[in-house]
Order: sequence, then structure tokens, then C-alpha cells
Amino acid sequence: MAIDSMQAPAAAPAPEADEYFEKAVRGGLIAVGLAAALWIGWYFLQRTLKANQDAADSAAWSGFAQLESDRGVAQPAPVEGLDKSVQPWADLVRANQLLREGKRADARALVEKTATAGDSPAAKGLIPGASGASVLAQSVGALDQWEKEKAALTTNPKPPETGRVQIVTTAGTIVIGLYDSLAPKHVENFRKLLENKSLEGTRFHRIVKGATGGISIVQGGDPNSKEEGKPETWGQGSLGGSVPFEVNRLAHVRGAVAMAQPSGGMGAPTSSDCQFYIVTGPSHSLDRRYVVFGNVLEGMDVVDKIAESELEPGTERPKAPTMIVKVQAL
Repeated sequence: MAIDSMQAPAAAPAPEADEYFEKAVRGGLIAVGLAAALWIGWYFLQRTLKANQDAADSAAWSGFAQLESDRGVAQPAPVEGLDKSVQPWADLVRANQLLREGKRADARALVEKTATAGDSPAAKGLIPGASGASVLAQSVGALDQWEKEKAALTTNPKPPETGRVQIVTTAGTIVIGLYDSLAPKHVENFRKLLENKSLEGTRFHRIVKGATGGISIVQGGDPNSKEEGKPETWGQGSLGGSVPFEVNRLAHVRGAVAMAQPSGGMGAPTSSDCQFYIVTGPSHSLDRRYVVFGNVLEGMDVVDKIAESELEPGTERPKAPTMIVKVQAL
């Protein structure tokens, strides 16, 4: 006799499982919606921030353009009337100029000021490590370190206490010491200029402010620069002689006094018999090519005042040159 198998009916799903599933779906949809909303909000926030930064950068670069001359070379601008976005650029350009002139302390102060200029490209640089105040700060630091390591090349010994010379100018008085033992022929020549009063009435006819090969000097002593001399001949005069070239270890540091060379170009084996110059900023490209024979001991502020004279456009000739009134031994 066959026995039929009995099967139990399938159990119906529990109501609690359906509710849990529906809640999970709703929660997932809400989470996705919140994530999407957050992403959209973040996206538009970033776009707004970028647009604001682009506008600020554009304003800053437009400000930088205000500092350019007709030749496309950035020039320092007066502080008065500058837009806020322009000021960091003006400071940075001025710092570069001061660095070329050897006025490193002043340059460092402006660099530090620019570095705090917030989001200005002048401070942070739009190209990291390639522009902005941080790069100029590295240059200043590197120069400081180099001078520390090469002190013998960047400092001159103190001149002897005796044999000092006073130069009285219309801008003030300068006192220099002479290196009799290191440049005897040049010192002897300079003393003759004093005795003959050859320098009196001449002017500081040439001012180089660091833009030309890193040279910063004020030059005078040319007889052509006296009252009756024609400005176009300044720098070409002499007393009819020359001084034999002398090689020494004296460097063209700030305050050094050296003789120019006769017209005819660098590297001439003789020095001028009358034209001399005072170094206003490190000018080491002149070392061992021109003869340093003295150093300013007092009145470097007067030399700086002369160096700041306004120049005739496109020249190194001052509009109102400072005159040497009297030169005497102390």
C-alpha cells in the first residue's frame, strides 16, 4: 500500500522583515541624497573660491603691470596712491633694486614685509619655488652665507689712523682713509691731487645704481665737470697723465675708494690720474680690474645722498651733480 507524503505549506514573510528592508532603502536613498547635496555644495563652493582667487590674482598681476616702464622693466613705484593689490609688488620690485645696490638690510626688511602680504602672488608666488618673496629671501640668505664664508674676499682692512683725507662737498663732508702700503702709487697720486687742488670744483658726474653689471658707484674728479665743462664730455677728462696699475687684495665693498681708468675700456694697464669713485654697494666684478686705494671712514650717508640724485633720462649723469668744494689732508 503506497503512503502519500505530506508537505507543510510555506511560511509567509514576517511583517518586521519588510519594514526593515523599506527603512534600509529609504536610509540609503537619504544618504545618497545627502552625499550628492554635499558634493554639489562643495563643488560650487570650490568654484566660488577659485573665482574669487582668480579675480584677486588678476587684480594683483594687473597691479604689477602698473609698475612696468615703456621698456617693460619693472620700476619701483611711490607708495602714495597705490592700490592695495599693487603695494606688495612695489615692495618686491624695490627690494630687488636694493639688493642690486648692495643694501641688503633694507632689501631684507622689504622681503619680510612682502612675505606677510596674505594671498598676493608677490608673497606666495603663483609658481611655487619660482617666484614671490620666498625666492628673493633665499637669494638674500645665500648672499649672507657666502659673505660669511668668504669674509676675506668681502671685507677690507681698516686704513691706517694717519694720513686721512677730508672731502667737503655741497652734499656734506666725507672722510677717507688711504692704504699707503697696499696701493702706494695711487695714494701718492691722490695726495698730489690734494696739493694741487685739482679736485676742487669738480663734480660727481657719474652715478651707477646697480643695474649695470651689479656695479654701484658714484664717480667724480673729472676736470671736464668743472663749471665751464660741457656735460657731454664728463668722464672723458684727465690731467694729462696716468697711474701705473697696482694689484692688491682690496675688494670693491661698500665704502671702498678706487681710481677709474682712462677712456678706452676696461682692463687698461693704467689708472686715471684724477677720476676716482666711491663704491655704494658690493661691486665685485671690478675687483682686481680697478685699483682700490682707500675707504670711507665717515660720511657714507653723504655718499648715499649723492647716489640717490636724479639722473638725466637714459644716462648715468645726475641732473644736479654734487660739487667737491674742498679736499684736504687731516
